[in-house]
Amino acid sequence: MPLNRIHNGDDSPDAPNPQTIVDRLRLRATEAPHQEAYRFLSETGDPAETLTYFELDERAKTIARAL
Repeated sequence: MPLNRIHNGDDSPDAPNPQTIVDRLRLRATEAPHQEAYRFLSETGDPAETLTYFELDERAKTIARAL
């Protein structure tokens, strides 16, 4: 497997194999939109905000459109 490919653990020919981090994010946003992607902590270490894969994908698309 080329080093620039991301392995998703499924070697079947029909398995999606994202080529870029953008592809990986879109796949995760489709497969697990409500799964937590990031948890931001306050200065005290307490959870302050979370971001799901769907929300992360939407924010990325908003930034991309602005560029």
